[in-house]
Amino acid sequence: MNGFRRLLTAATALLLVCASLNAARKPIIGISCGYNGSTNVGNTYIDAVINGGGIPVLLPVTDVEYVIAAAVAAVDGVVLTGGEDFDPQIYGEEELPECGGINGYRDTCDLLIAKYALKYKKPVLGICRGLQLMNIATGGTLYQDLPSQKGVHHRQEVASTIPTHGIKVEKNSILYDLMGSEDLQVNTFHHQAVKDLGKDLRIIAMSTDGVVEGFQSTGRKPKVLCVQFHPECLSVENNSWYALFKWLAKEAR
Repeated sequence: MNGFRRLLTAATALLLVCASLNAARKPIIGISCGYNGSTNVGNTYIDAVINGGGIPVLLPVTDVEYVIAAAVAAVDGVVLTGGEDFDPQIYGEEELPECGGINGYRDTCDLLIAKYALKYKKPVLGICRGLQLMNIATGGTLYQDLPSQKGVHHRQEVASTIPTHGIKVEKNSILYDLMGSEDLQVNTFHHQAVKDLGKDLRIIAMSTDGVVEGFQSTGRKPKVLCVQFHPECLSVENNSWYALFKWLAKEAR
């Protein structure tokens, strides 16, 4: 009987240790990367994930689908980063002369990341190109060039840490819950934007000149939150923007 009690006590202690370690484990956050012959990502993304409470890992840039599937399955959440324009043929349009540089290899990789993030129900934070990626992945389209198609300009000349225009945020939204305001000042480095919204998405933020600045998923857990601006850069001067990365880490637990 004493032997059994000792065994039971040891097993209970082991379970408590395992539970403690599991509770203390930080979520693993996969970050999509750029590609120009080598894989690259800005350190602001890495720092923001760390400050948000996650462990950043870089997702491989490859068109080998089973590799992307395995990599996405292995992480707890995903950050979709900024970058080049998408090939409009992906969403069924001819390329306009004003469309910028296209990186077809990265397009293929990023669409696979989005596909498996949705399939495996990983929480997603999409940033700039990442917002556009998630919109395309769910059946939406883009304005290829805001200046020529909508007559608005969203590419600032000053540093990325400086907000330069206002956005209006819906009260009933993740972004409002995180930032606590209907009026936010953000940075802007894009000339493409959401045209037709993808399936199961809801617009939650608009610029004052009528450009979609944020959306979230509807009825999906874990959630998808995407913004057209760069909170990882704004966080350098205003750490309240780390709230978006803290949200991702919390959803990923």
